[in-house]
Amino acid sequence: MRRPILAVLLAATATLASAAPTPKEQLLTPPAGARHYTISSSAGKHGDVWSWALPDGQLAYRMSMSLRGWVTEDDQLVTPGADGRPVKIAIRGFTDSGDATEDFNVDANGVAHWKTAVDSGSAPFANKRYSTYGGPWLAGEKDVEALVAAGDKGIDLLPSGHASISVGQSVQIDGAQGPKTLKLAFIKGLGFAPSPVWLDSDNRFFGKCGHDLAVACRL
Repeated sequence: MRRPILAVLLAATATLASAAPTPKEQLLTPPAGARHYTISSSAGKHGDVWSWALPDGQLAYRMSMSLRGWVTEDDQLVTPGADGRPVKIAIRGFTDSGDATEDFNVDANGVAHWKTAVDSGSAPFANKRYSTYGGPWLAGEKDVEALVAAGDKGIDLLPSGHASISVGQSVQIDGAQGPKTLKLAFIKGLGFAPSPVWLDSDNRFFGKCGHDLAVACRL
């Protein structure tokens, strides 16, 4: 979630700090029946994102994208805690900036620990929610759900910051699966400016679109 700021300030550092990333062949393989979204623009399709649940309750994501020479191959495993907040996150693979490896976990004493290509640290987990540096874009859907549930009070984040979401009025669209009711919402606190995201009629994540690129939009 916090990539918009750190990518600008620390992209060079991320490249220099890269180790050997997990190769594409060792990343998760989406099973038959996994939720499938596409990444596209007016020029055509640029990639795919999948999501599915594992028998042990973990949530899995896999992203594959090639856009103007920018290649991303990564996956993510999320372990939800009793209250729904992730207590463990593991991201593997690579982006155009290099190694995408990122690890987050909460220990038995309630202390959160994280390590990415650009930073590492620890802090009391308390009532906060960890904001990932990278990972498949679709994985942000759970953060959107949490922001919608939090309402105007928003959510305190780790490593730092506070985020909230503002939901707009409904609009009707026509897609391959017929007409749908969507809402354009804006997330504040994750970048230099509010970031747009589309919600469905139940205020759940539908897609993320901008700069002529539709990220994980499913019509």
